[in-house]
Amino acid sequence: DNQKQPKILSLRHIIDEYLTFQEELITRRTQYDLRKAREREHLLQGLLIAQDNIDEV
Repeated sequence: DNQKQPKILSLRHIIDEYLTFQEELITRRTQYDLRKAREREHLLQGLLIAQDNIDEV
């Protein structure tokens, strides 16, 4: 539980921690957006297949 103990940090350490947090945040957000885009692509590909074969049904 070292993270719960208050500490005095240098400006350099504060900036490093902030940048690490921002990098993790951007990575997670980008992975989420990519996953949603791939799901959407899969859905649209299915709709295109259905549209191409609609006359056969």
